[in-house]
Amino acid sequence: MIKIKFFRVTVNGSTITVRKGLIGRFSCDVSDVTKIIWRINFNYMGKMENVAIWIGRKKFAVETLMENSDKFYAFLKENVDPDIIHERTRNFVKGGLRK
Repeated sequence: MIKIKFFRVTVNGSTITVRKGLIGRFSCDVSDVTKIIWRINFNYMGKMENVAIWIGRKKFAVETLMENSDKFYAFLKENVDPDIIHERTRNFVKGGLRK
C-alpha cells in the first residue's frame, strides 16, 4: 500500500489557506489565529523550527524543511499579535545552547 500525504499552506493578502490531504481544506484570516507555538530545536544538523498554528480548534504546523517556510514565518511575525506567539527552545547539542 502506498500512502501519499498532501499538505499545502498558501497566503493571499491576509487570508491563509491550508490543504490537508485531497479534500481537507480550510481558509481563514490571519486575525483568526488564536495561538502559535514556535518550537526551536538545536541539534547536530543546526537549527530546526516547527511552528504550530491554531485557528479556533483547527491546527496545522509548518516546519523548517518545507519550501518557503521562512517567508511564512516572516508573514506570521509581521501580522500576528506577539502575545499569542509562544517560543520554546530545546538544545540537543552538548555544551549548552547555541546562538
